[in-house]
Amino acid sequence: MKSKIVLLFLLLQSIIFANSICKVLAPIEKDINNTKPFFIDSRSVVNDLVISSDGNFTLSVYSDGYVRLWDNKRGVLLKRFEKGSAPIKCIALNHKESRFITGDEAGEIAIWDINSSKPIQKWNGHSDSINDIIFSRDENWVFTVSSDQSIKMWDINNSKNIKTFDTGDNKAVNAIALTPNGEDIVVALDNGIVKRLNINSGNTIKRYKSHKYRVLSLALTRDGKYLASGSEDTTIKIWNLKSGKLLKTLKGHKSSVNAILFSWDNRLLISSSGSFYGKKDNSIKIWNFKKRKLLKTLYGHHDYINAISITKYNKILASGSSDNSIKLWNIPQKKLIKTLVANSSKVNSIELSHDGKYLLSGSDDNSIRLWDIEQNRLLKIFNGQNNPIQSVSFSGNEKFVVAGSGKRNGDLGYSIKIYDTKTQKVLKTLKSNRYIKALDVSLGRYVISALEDSYNIKLWDTKRKRKTKTLTGHIGQVNDVAISWDGTYLLSASDDKTIKLWRRKNGRLIHTFKGHKDAVTSVALSHDDRYIISASLDKTIKIWDRKKQKLLKTIHTDKEIATMSISPNGKYIITASTDMDEDKPKVITIWDREKGTKIQTFQSNMEPIKSLAISNSAKEILSTSNERILLWSTKNPQKPIKEFIGGANGQWIIIDNLQNRYIQAEGESGELLVDTNAS
Repeated sequence: MKSKIVLLFLLLQSIIFANSICKVLAPIEKDINNTKPFFIDSRSVVNDLVISSDGNFTLSVYSDGYVRLWDNKRGVLLKRFEKGSAPIKCIALNHKESRFITGDEAGEIAIWDINSSKPIQKWNGHSDSINDIIFSRDENWVFTVSSDQSIKMWDINNSKNIKTFDTGDNKAVNAIALTPNGEDIVVALDNGIVKRLNINSGNTIKRYKSHKYRVLSLALTRDGKYLASGSEDTTIKIWNLKSGKLLKTLKGHKSSVNAILFSWDNRLLISSSGSFYGKKDNSIKIWNFKKRKLLKTLYGHHDYINAISITKYNKILASGSSDNSIKLWNIPQKKLIKTLVANSSKVNSIELSHDGKYLLSGSDDNSIRLWDIEQNRLLKIFNGQNNPIQSVSFSGNEKFVVAGSGKRNGDLGYSIKIYDTKTQKVLKTLKSNRYIKALDVSLGRYVISALEDSYNIKLWDTKRKRKTKTLTGHIGQVNDVAISWDGTYLLSASDDKTIKLWRRKNGRLIHTFKGHKDAVTSVALSHDDRYIISASLDKTIKIWDRKKQKLLKTIHTDKEIATMSISPNGKYIITASTDMDEDKPKVITIWDREKGTKIQTFQSNMEPIKSLAISNSAKEILSTSNERILLWSTKNPQKPIKEFIGGANGQWIIIDNLQNRYIQAEGESGELLVDTNAS
């Protein structure tokens, strides 16, 4: 079975590491290297978040349009909800923590059940971005504020807008807070003014004017006596809510104050900042509210901190940033606990053992992993490479593991390494002057590879030093290669729409198979060497007779094929579509090779699929999407039965969706907090 890597999906993504935390009110102390990082499957800005009162989970919203639910304790991504039509700006969680509500940049509001994957309700009424959103105390109403200069009150039960408030300032509204008695709302405006409005009459009761620039954030004490406002002028102002008197101006941030909140007991005031007009801060400050004094500054984010949220009893603070990360802080100890880093072990290639019990995977953390699928165990890690692993393969007898590595830019450390499966030792290193795009291995001696930006194929004889061959003949990029078990025959598939059959011994071209109308993305040879199977962007799978060198069958599909693989016995073919549109599911299809008929279709809402594997029975298949390997069963095509999730620094987790349990690679396991029916 061959691992497939397609140029279409080799997208470069920047990786951000949070390496150290600076202590303040004192010189910088030591790095926190023992912090165990989480992982995140997003490469987008964290716009807003909310942490549960007990600190068990966090809901976060992103500029990619997704809401994600995290298990804070275990670092498990429990759920990614259905993608919205626009970037989501804000989120609010109800008191029972069973439902939440979101607002996006297009002005759409959505109400969600935490155990569902799709919105329960959607409302439209704003003509511009929704900047903040809150529930009423009894949760019958929702209040939203927008850049369209309006404040709206919504009836949840009747799903309609029942009132629109006019501040009279003709300015965007950036934040909103509700007084504890539920009678008034407080809003922050673009002109530096804060206003308190009566909900029943809609009249302005009080104006709080002192900020020089936009007011971005608001917070009220739980007793309703005090109001805090944060502004682009870098200050926090404390007001007597009833009288409107300015009590104190807190200075300390170097840039705009983006988020602000009071602790549950009102003892602490917590604020976060970002970068504004060239002034960088990106810090969280903890203030003694009674003394109006700065206690601690927390550093760690590398960009604008957009949102903060605190648990009940002031134990944990969550912060979300434009650096793509979420950080969890211990408030009593005033230090970082964990980071959900925008970095993951992207999986580039997978292969199944012939009996279907073991899985081989190669990822961006420079490692190859061997998994026991049935036992949910990580068996071995093969190291020794200094670059991301782009292609992996078992030798035909499975005594060896072969992996090709290299970066697309910068470091030219391209190589293929051969490992002893039992000892994990590197037996041989085959150096290459180009990026290893795809490879395949014979029973135990010959390695064939396709190279990036090359029309040629490389062949190595691992038992003879410097014995390599370069096979030339294609006039387009070679996308995939295959080799027979005994090493007699070689195959190559190219952008030039052809498949070429080569004889290994003398490197001669035997035949060129023509018939595809677009680039051939994948090629495979059946175990008995009788059939050649190819897949193309022309939406077809073609089956050829190797010996007679003729086309036997064409299977037509309705989608361009990005990658293909066959079962070890050659009876089944598995394909994945190339669709790059994030709104559309990625389609995986199993085909009967002999009949040319479709057996099963799976739909994944994850990122584009890069590699596939299928068992001899075709009852189970595996696919890769970024940092996830998904195990599917024909009995349950709607949802993967297991997920192997790659995190930063090797913190892999296996999610067993049938048992609703997770298993960490180092052995710890436990129940998931909620149903994970949205993959």
